[in-house]
Amino acid sequence: MATPSPSGSAEVEATAENLESSALMRWLSGTVAVFAACTGAVAVFTTENQVGTAALLAIGAYFAITTLIGRFPKLKLGENEIDPSEFRAFKTTIVATTTGLAETKDRLQEAKAETDEKIGQIESEVSDLNERVARAFLSSMSEPMWHNLAKLGSGRFGQYVMGKALDRELRYLRDVGYIDVRSVAQIPPEGDNLSDWVEVTPTGHDFIALRKEIARTDAH
Repeated sequence: MATPSPSGSAEVEATAENLESSALMRWLSGTVAVFAACTGAVAVFTTENQVGTAALLAIGAYFAITTLIGRFPKLKLGENEIDPSEFRAFKTTIVATTTGLAETKDRLQEAKAETDEKIGQIESEVSDLNERVARAFLSSMSEPMWHNLAKLGSGRFGQYVMGKALDRELRYLRDVGYIDVRSVAQIPPEGDNLSDWVEVTPTGHDFIALRKEIARTDAH
C-alpha cells in the first residue's frame, strides 16, 4: 500500500480547512440572514422607520445570498465596487507578513547569539594574548637589574658600590623611564644608600607591581 506524500497530505489538510471555513461562513451568514430578515419583517408592522427597516431587509438578503453561494458577494456603492474577499486577502497578507516578521526576528536573535559567542571567544583570545605579551615584556628584564629596581622602589636600597654593571643598569633604567636621576656619573663611587641619589618613577613602580603580581600568580 502506497504511503501518501507529505505534499499530498498538506493539500488534503488545506482542502479540509477550506471546507470547514466555508461551512462555518455559510452557517454564520444564514444565522445573520434569518435574524435580520425576521427583525426587518417585524419592523415593517411595528415601526415607521422605513430606512432602518429597509436596511435590515437588505442585510438579510445580503447574508442570504452569501449562504447560498458560499462567499460574500460584491457590493456596489455608486460607481465604486467593494469586494469583501479583498478584505480577507488583506487579512491573510497581514497574517503572513506578521508571521514572516516573527520568523525574521527569531533568525536575527539566533544570529546575534552566535555573534555574541564569537565576540566572547575573540575577546578571550585577545585577553590571553595580552597576558602572554605582558609576561614576556615583564620577564625580559634580567634578574640582577630587576633585583636592583625592586630595592630602589622600596625607598631604601642600602649600601652600594658603583661598578660597570650597576652603572650600565642605572643608565638603562633611566633611559626607559623607570628611575629618575640627574647624572649617573655624579653618583659617588660608594655609599650607604643608593636611594639618596636615585628615585623610582611612577612608571617604574607600575612595572614593579606588575612583575610582583605575575610572580604571585605563578607561585599559585
